[in-house]
Amino acid sequence: MALLCLALWLLGLGTAQAQPAADAPIDPHTVQRWGAGWRYAQAGWTVVHIEGAPRERGLQHGHLLATEIAAYIRALSEFWGPKAPAAAWAQNRRVAQTLFGQGFPPEQMQEMQGIVDGANAGARAHGRRLDVLDIITLNTSNELDTLHDALVVTPNVPHLRIATQQPLDPTLRVARQARKPPQRCNAFIANGPATADGQIVFGHITMYDLYPANFYNVWMEVKPTQGHRFVMQTTPGGMHSGMDYAINEAGMLLAETTLDQGPMVPGGTPLAARIRQAQQYAGSIDEATALLTRNDNGLCSTEWVMGDLKRNEIALLTLAGGQSRLRRSSRAEWFEGAEGFYWSDNNIKEEGARLAATARRDGRPSGSAAYEPSKRDAVWLREYRAHKGRIDQDFARKLLSMPEIVSAFGVDAKYTDARLASQLKSWGTFGPPTGTLWPPTAQEARDHAAIRPLIPNPWTLLDVQAPPRVSTAQPADRPHPRLAWPSPRPAAYAPPPPYWQGTLLPASDADIWLSTGFARLERMLAELNAPAAPGATPTDPDDDLGVELGYHRSLFGRAARAGWTNRWPKRAPTWATCWATSWWPARACCSCTRCATSWGTTRSTPPCAGWDASATASASARTTFRRSCSGTRSARSGPCSTGGRGSPACRCWAWRAPNHAPWAKAGRRW
Repeated sequence: MALLCLALWLLGLGTAQAQPAADAPIDPHTVQRWGAGWRYAQAGWTVVHIEGAPRERGLQHGHLLATEIAAYIRALSEFWGPKAPAAAWAQNRRVAQTLFGQGFPPEQMQEMQGIVDGANAGARAHGRRLDVLDIITLNTSNELDTLHDALVVTPNVPHLRIATQQPLDPTLRVARQARKPPQRCNAFIANGPATADGQIVFGHITMYDLYPANFYNVWMEVKPTQGHRFVMQTTPGGMHSGMDYAINEAGMLLAETTLDQGPMVPGGTPLAARIRQAQQYAGSIDEATALLTRNDNGLCSTEWVMGDLKRNEIALLTLAGGQSRLRRSSRAEWFEGAEGFYWSDNNIKEEGARLAATARRDGRPSGSAAYEPSKRDAVWLREYRAHKGRIDQDFARKLLSMPEIVSAFGVDAKYTDARLASQLKSWGTFGPPTGTLWPPTAQEARDHAAIRPLIPNPWTLLDVQAPPRVSTAQPADRPHPRLAWPSPRPAAYAPPPPYWQGTLLPASDADIWLSTGFARLERMLAELNAPAAPGATPTDPDDDLGVELGYHRSLFGRAARAGWTNRWPKRAPTWATCWATSWWPARACCSCTRCATSWGTTRSTPPCAGWDASATASASARTTFRRSCSGTRSARSGPCSTGGRGSPACRCWAWRAPNHAPWAKAGRRW
């Protein structure tokens, strides 16, 4: 029964996770700014805005994400070579220099150099300053991951040694782990007869290994001086959407999933550069296709779902091994009869791309000539047929949270529709979309000290509106309707007249307390007896005096606990001066308390006339406690003799019992 309850609770949690949460306003105190750029955290995402010329954009990016860029380089290094991460990063830098170093246009190189210059304010890569090759390596990591598989099926390049599984050409030897690649990504796009309003609905899930996926939470808006403003999901240091999910202000929607790797095309343009060009400059499906396919290097084979909001057109582009195939809704080129719907889930739909990815050198027949649907293909088609004509945001949220679609490698989910996309907005959740925790395995924890579990977050509306700035106005306290607080002291404060005059000079160290307490008590009583300001709330005089004396009593108590009071009568004035920072304030507080208590009064009763006379008389002479208190004996003894044991004088007399005063000796009374 307990297990059943737990299962039902988890199912409920997953269901609740799928519901969008009302977004709280962005706290301006959480916003970090550099130049025209800014960043803030939102439900697991790091939302970033950069704008301006290429180098300016890069500087903003580098400064705002410097810490994350350094951490992401470390993660990729350990992911490629857990036992020797620095060597793995150095090796893949050399490969990136050989294959991709000359493949980026000047605008992108300037932006990446700006990222380096900005990040070097705080980021380091394996103990050294970053350079532009680090950012190139970071941006081409997807292509580096597929290079090994591409060389297997690429003719006329150095091939693999059968025994070592490494290329003969050392410049193409990629540092990598021998592991089975996980399922990678899901995407769909729908319109026309498939959707509830005939307009576009668009969604994507990222799926990858845990450690790199920790850094896939950057939601970035780029506002360039040339081309279109766009938003994308990316990584720290990423100048293109490596996931990929992007929307630009021309109405283009772009997402992809990776496919089994086909052959590479030596001398081609890096996919990272072509993706960024499409995100920034494509204004139609034709333009996006031309930019993505131009001088294709064949690495990181992908299948793209694309949408054009202005024309309400959708398309599916297969880009694999230097060859491509475009299906478009305007030509009614549907797959498996799914009218108004394209989906992608890493399964190659085009025959030529399948054959290229599974080419055999020995000439044996390929088993991939026919399309073989996967389990996810079956789920996509099943849900499409069940919801045809009703696909909307709810459909997207449901499908992108479904365990049959997400699998164990789901990192995030995003979706939008025509209305939201026209404003560059998307709903997104970072963390497993099913609402479950994704912890590292024991092996991952051993290999990667900085790896973190992936925690599910609520759905949130990812917007690109500039966050509010921190107000420079000083906050003001509003009065509580049921509490009357004292009015603040006016700016032109005038000290009250003295409560008594003259200074008591101590006859010996044993009388220092009397001199200091005499002065402090006068200031306290003068403040408390000053006329109330006009409109001020009246207060209880005894309470006011009790609060003031309580402060001094607390400090004296601290001194007593520290043992300072036991040494007071035995120390010379020189000792008192040296310990003024600790002993003197505590003794003065004790003095103030004892003076008030020996006086035996509150603010509402006048001081003994003898105090003022003693002070005046001792202006040029020294006094002792005996002489100063001679005029107060009646005040001490009167209430006690009449049974008023609650009076201050009686409390004073009890407090000054033998051995209770710091300087008292056994059997001695004042």
